[in-house]
Amino acid sequence: MTENHVLLNKWIQENSLLTVKSKKQIRGQNTFRGRLLSYQSTKQTLLFYDDDLKEVFHFSLSEIKEISAKK
Repeated sequence: MTENHVLLNKWIQENSLLTVKSKKQIRGQNTFRGRLLSYQSTKQTLLFYDDDLKEVFHFSLSEIKEISAKK
């Protein structure tokens, strides 16, 4: 398991508030703030809940420019 996989799973367990920047615009924006719901290492995908929009987004890791925890 790589360092990124460990970090993603840690954020899920801690229900951390995250900022995700996508490479393409989705619904007119490319920055999302919310929580990581699940991560599938075999498919390299994650489910992300945007706290502001109250929506769940499905991302592949290749679509993500940057992901970070809010401090």
